[in-house]
Amino acid sequence: MPPSPSKEASNSADSSGSVRRNRGMLASYYGLQEHNTADCDGGVAAGESSSAHNGLPGSIHADPLPSDDPCDIDSPSFNPDLYLHKMMKEKTLTQLMDTENDMVKQIRALDNDMQTLVYENYNKFISATDTIKKMKTDFRKMETEMRDLNESMSQISTFSSTINTTLQGSRSEIQKLSSVHRMLKKLKLLFELPSRISNCIDVRAYSQAVRYYTRSARILEKYEDIQSFRAIREECDAIIVQLVDRLKQQLAEKNASPRQLTQAVELLLELGEPPAILCSEYLKHAQDKLETDLTSLESQVNRVTNDSKEGTGNNAPIYMDVLEFVDIGCNGFVTNISLVISTYHNLFIKSAISSESVATITDQLEQFARTNVGRYIAVIEKRVNNEVEAGSTVFLVRALDRFYRRLVPLDKLVSTLNVSENSMKLISAVGKAMCTKYFNILKDTFTDGILQIRQQIVQQTPGKVQSKITLADMLAAVEQTIIEKLKSVLTSLHAFCGSDITFACRTQFNNQFAQQFVREGVVVAFIKFILTHAVEMSEKVEQKSMSQSPIILLVMSRLCQDYNQMSVSYILSIADEQFSITDKTKLTPVAALSDLARNTAKKIVTQFTKTQGLQISQMIRKSVETRDWINTIEPRTIRAVMKRVVEDITLLDIQVGQLYEEGKRKEKSSDSGKRSMSRVSGMRQPNIRNYNPSSASGFNSTLMTNIQKLFSERIDVFDAIQFNKISIMTGIIKICLKTLLECVRLRTFGKFGLQQMQVDAAYLQMYLWRFVSDETLVTCLLDEIVTSAAHRCLDPSPMEPSVIELICERG
Repeated sequence: MPPSPSKEASNSADSSGSVRRNRGMLASYYGLQEHNTADCDGGVAAGESSSAHNGLPGSIHADPLPSDDPCDIDSPSFNPDLYLHKMMKEKTLTQLMDTENDMVKQIRALDNDMQTLVYENYNKFISATDTIKKMKTDFRKMETEMRDLNESMSQISTFSSTINTTLQGSRSEIQKLSSVHRMLKKLKLLFELPSRISNCIDVRAYSQAVRYYTRSARILEKYEDIQSFRAIREECDAIIVQLVDRLKQQLAEKNASPRQLTQAVELLLELGEPPAILCSEYLKHAQDKLETDLTSLESQVNRVTNDSKEGTGNNAPIYMDVLEFVDIGCNGFVTNISLVISTYHNLFIKSAISSESVATITDQLEQFARTNVGRYIAVIEKRVNNEVEAGSTVFLVRALDRFYRRLVPLDKLVSTLNVSENSMKLISAVGKAMCTKYFNILKDTFTDGILQIRQQIVQQTPGKVQSKITLADMLAAVEQTIIEKLKSVLTSLHAFCGSDITFACRTQFNNQFAQQFVREGVVVAFIKFILTHAVEMSEKVEQKSMSQSPIILLVMSRLCQDYNQMSVSYILSIADEQFSITDKTKLTPVAALSDLARNTAKKIVTQFTKTQGLQISQMIRKSVETRDWINTIEPRTIRAVMKRVVEDITLLDIQVGQLYEEGKRKEKSSDSGKRSMSRVSGMRQPNIRNYNPSSASGFNSTLMTNIQKLFSERIDVFDAIQFNKISIMTGIIKICLKTLLECVRLRTFGKFGLQQMQVDAAYLQMYLWRFVSDETLVTCLLDEIVTSAAHRCLDPSPMEPSVIELICERG
């Protein structure tokens, strides 16, 4: 009879519940989270996913409380028949097939998980079994060893008790015998002491001999009243006297090594020799060794110094460079004196007993070190001074760095030496000397550049300036050369402030070198030298002590003006940036140098204007003074000197225009020159015709002229010169015309002399108006010149303006 559905469902539920319980226990044991499936109805935990999975156990989540729903597969109350009946009732065939496929996949996944779990647990169980077996074996072996050790300890205890029991009665006798044996052994050593010491001296084992003697000296001294002990002591003392003599001989040997010297001093001190005498002997021997090092260095310095005297042929001496020289000095002298000082400390100062002896010994060492170190610094100073003149800055700085690094540690050995300060004084002196050297190089570069400009000016042919190199090109080439040379100098001097240089890390030296030596001593001093040199050239030209064209003053004025406008700030910024100069409170400000450059440029350009004006004026003055203006012939052409004046001024205009900008001038028409010329040639002709000094009309004409002068604009001949071409040319022309006016006032003219002066004035007006800022200035001066000539004329008969114009155009 087939089982009823309820019974089958009950059996199936029991079987499924058992499986789930087992799986839950395994999962709980191994720390795994149990995977729960959703309820087919969409239960409490899986209600949201029931529609997506059609009530199938596919939703995996943690359900802490078991469900009592008979349709929940994971529930202990699961009823397969009821579940199947509900699924067939609610789902279609397709949904049932999908549910079956999902269920098959889940079953396979659970089987795989189970197999993996079982496999992993199996491996763990196997490993645990092997470990337990090994532990059992080790514990058995350990138990056997402990048992054997216990038995051995028991036997040792038994044997020890037996020995103690056996020797209990004779223990005191054994101790007495042992003491007697030790005493006999010591006596044997005492009786053999003289021979032992002698043997050690024979084999030069001085340390062993001293050790034998010092160990036995107290016993011999204690039992000196015993005849045998007294004899042993006397014999040992005689042998020790010989040992002392040998040790002193070793101390006096020149070829003795430092180790031998140290050994001799130590042994003599142990033997009771006076430390004061020993330290003097030690320093005397050390002095001989250091004297050899210093003499070698001094001879090398003398070779370098006398190299030029001894020649450069095949017999010339071979000497080392400064870097190698310092290396030899450091490896030789510095190493030896450091060893001497440290050994002296260990031998004498640390072992000194009284404070008085310490002071005496220390004074001897300080005097010794101060003398030799001072001599060594002097040798190095002499050698580096030779290198300053014709050596490489990089090598010199490297040599000074090694000298400083190797010598400064002596301060730790002898604090009163002040090696660091003395070394820094030497390095500062060398740095200052190098700055002076490079400053002289910059001065030579500048003077060579100016000399080259002067030569080029001399080589130029007057009137063909435009075909040659211009003054601006000459000046630009010199300025570029100066800037490049200055940059090269600053780069070379920057080696003293390198990051890998030891003494450069000292702030005091770095600030002093960068600010005082480089910025002030080289850069600022060089700029001031340029400006001073320019002023000196200006003074020489003024005093006529320099046979040179005044054009060089024009170039120098432009150079000073360039320094005022840009070069000063640019050069100082290069120095400040390269040497990291930030504190400029005590340094020369840029504004002060710029003002100095501007004032210098103004002074020189003023002197140039004055010199050129006077140079042309000299020519005008001679032409006026050497001519007979009363008996001269009727003018038919322009005087040659006036043509020369116009040519020179035209040439100056070209030269000044090469260096300075045009400048501003008053506007004028294209025929301004002709109109002004007509004005000059015909100016005040009625007054000139009617002029007679003895008549009333002549008096009225003079009065009218003076009244017109009062209301006319005052002309300042030596007015301030601006930095432009028009201002410079205006100053030159004013000087020239003023000179002509004063010369005219000192001469007496005839009829044709007056007419010649009219022609000359008209010719000058025709050309000079274009060079000045205001043509009215030229017109007024020329008008005054013609008027003054008319006043000084015996027969004031002016020439017709048309005739004057014709002569000027033809000339």
